[in-house]
Amino acid sequence: MDEVRVVHYINQFFGGIGGEEKTYSPVIKIEEVVGPGLAIKKELGDRGNVVGTLICGDSFFVENQEAALKEIADAVKEWNATVVIAGPAFNAGRYGVACAEVCKHIQDHLGICAITAMFTENPGVSMHPGQLYIIETGMSAVSMRQAVKPLVDLAVKLSRKEPIGPAAEEGYIPRGYRRNTFSAEPAYKRAVDMLHKKIAGQPYASEVPLERFTLVDPAPAVADLKSARAALVSEDGLVPKGNDQRLTSAMCDHMARYSFAEYDDFNKGEYEVLHGGFDARPVLADRNRQLPLDILRDLIKTGEIKDLYDNFLVTVGNSNSIENCARIGQEMAEKLKDAGVSFAIVPAT
Repeated sequence: MDEVRVVHYINQFFGGIGGEEKTYSPVIKIEEVVGPGLAIKKELGDRGNVVGTLICGDSFFVENQEAALKEIADAVKEWNATVVIAGPAFNAGRYGVACAEVCKHIQDHLGICAITAMFTENPGVSMHPGQLYIIETGMSAVSMRQAVKPLVDLAVKLSRKEPIGPAAEEGYIPRGYRRNTFSAEPAYKRAVDMLHKKIAGQPYASEVPLERFTLVDPAPAVADLKSARAALVSEDGLVPKGNDQRLTSAMCDHMARYSFAEYDDFNKGEYEVLHGGFDARPVLADRNRQLPLDILRDLIKTGEIKDLYDNFLVTVGNSNSIENCARIGQEMAEKLKDAGVSFAIVPAT
């Protein structure tokens, strides 16, 4: 069979360039195999090889997407790749988005198959529904070993244009397609067997899984800002030095509350940002980049809004589950409601 020629795309962290301080690193093109590429190469065995590695900082990609994608596509063509593997990105949001965009671009503009891997709640999963093969991973790189085998096996099948099996067999996140298949057992027997397993408390899987989504009605618009009380909420983990309320840098399970009297007493260098998923240097240089207290106070002076709740609520959204975030958000909402807050501003990281 023809050799499977893999080009591997990774971010600055997995490429060994650095952490958040190198997130603006431009596209780097090397022929060496680094980071997760070593495990990918080992899993490929005699089926193929990793012919090149592309490393790009997450923030650079997001802010220079068109230029980055062109440079990446040019390298993929130069290396005569038969498949592109991006990631795994696990639950890293910007990295996941970059992996999804790289795969989509390579498929659409070069006609070369591409595949990535990430946690089901990574925002990259929903970037191009039904159009990408995404191997399901755990939340962190702890699941790297489990992710690499299905990632490489499916990449080889895509490269060789072999038939792709169902998501449950291949390990990818379901893409929303249903195909008719033949079974040796009639439908009534399969249904009764599933019922027996359900009654007995044994594992079973429906042939027609139902997706359930929580619908959240948007809050009504604020009718009169001039009589409204505003609040500031943050999920970036901006806290006084020492983190006395013990927020965690990832998978945080609670919130903290600080008064603006305490906030005003923060001097430069006396506060920290716990969130490990974005470049916090602009916030560390100027707190108002994350919590725009200065602008809100100006709006109060000019009468645009009535006043400001005298506490800000903070947690850490990094690598957090939807369920956890929903619970913390509910707790925040209750405190704000009790304080007579009309609306909250939640600046993005």
